[in-house]
Amino acid sequence: MRPLITVFCVVFCVAGVISPASSQTARPPSASQERLARELRQQGVEAARAGDWERASGLFQRSFDLDPRVLTLYNLAASQQNVGLLVEADENYRRFLSTTQDGSYDEFRAEAQRCRTELATRIAHVRIQLEGLSAGDEVYLN
Repeated sequence: MRPLITVFCVVFCVAGVISPASSQTARPPSASQERLARELRQQGVEAARAGDWERASGLFQRSFDLDPRVLTLYNLAASQQNVGLLVEADENYRRFLSTTQDGSYDEFRAEAQRCRTELATRIAHVRIQLEGLSAGDEVYLN
């Protein structure tokens, strides 16, 4: 697998803020939250450059939770991909792509699309076909 560390170098660009999926009425981050999120992003970049993807992933997640910026989401997806959190990485790449449809971050969009294509071949899919069910029947998977 090709290392994704080269894309972390531009994390300090000004990035648009996106709404967390859980709330459409989220408050903008305070100045102290923005400052802490910036420090966490910087630490995430340093961890990624050192190849410590677990730490990078946690730092990017904390940064994004405080100040949801599109490039932080992209970096989070890349770090998740590198630690094997493939479903989470795919979802965050998808969110990144849906947020940047305005033509911004084209070089990152191309890489995110390439990563989603690769992830599609690595994420297991199960198709369950049930026959003979009646209305009211319930199916449980464990």
